[in-house]
Amino acid sequence: ELYRRLLSSVLGSPVVFFDVTPVGRLLNRFSGDMDVLDNQLPRLFAQAIACMEVFLAIFAGIVILNPWATLAIVPVSAGYFVIAAHYRYASRDSQRLEAVTKTPVFTRISEVLSGLDTVRAYGYQEYLVGIGEVAINQNQACNLLKVQVGQWLSLRLEVLSVVITTVCAVIPLLPFNVQKSQAAFVGVTLTYSLELSRYVQAIAKAASDVEQKFTSVERILEFSDLPQEAAAILPGDAALGKAWPQKGAIQFCGVTMRYRPNLEP
Repeated sequence: ELYRRLLSSVLGSPVVFFDVTPVGRLLNRFSGDMDVLDNQLPRLFAQAIACMEVFLAIFAGIVILNPWATLAIVPVSAGYFVIAAHYRYASRDSQRLEAVTKTPVFTRISEVLSGLDTVRAYGYQEYLVGIGEVAINQNQACNLLKVQVGQWLSLRLEVLSVVITTVCAVIPLLPFNVQKSQAAFVGVTLTYSLELSRYVQAIAKAASDVEQKFTSVERILEFSDLPQEAAAILPGDAALGKAWPQKGAIQFCGVTMRYRPNLEP
């Protein structure tokens, strides 16, 4: 549905839109952003739901086997999502920058391919290669920033994971609980705590990635409601005869024209 809206909006846009909009910007919407919408977002949703199901099962198992561990798991899990909330903004903006800087790369490739004979005739190969490298470097710098933001999140989530595992290991050794602890249950709890931390990380990362990828939806919607040309069929067309036009002539009376709405006639 979004693809049909985007295609219909772009094809119905006035000619001035194509004069001021780089081709790479359009290609990016129809290729990279649509790929995120059709392939990556559904996969991220499926991963987030699967991790949530496993998280709830493991959390229930730990609570049953070692109820005291809940005192640490609940605040630490809240810490996971507080950190993820801080990560969201940087992640979303870095994804937007990466998508925006990808447009000049598509534009340069399209321009060179369309004017390849002229480029070779005037010897502009090295000049255009340099411009292309600058565009690629800018895009890769934003991509590196996106990766570093993800590493920032992973480091802090790993630290919180160590807290959960440490609590599950120490609680059975406390004086008030040492007599009640059973080695088998302690082993299962430790195993579950390691798995729990992994899945909580996956949930926090997936939730942030979903919001990050939604910048592609935002970019598609931006081009899905563009100003349109006049309708192909007007209400007065029904009054025209089937033989219209009867003469191959056009007469202009009192016509004033301008190239764009904000320019002088």
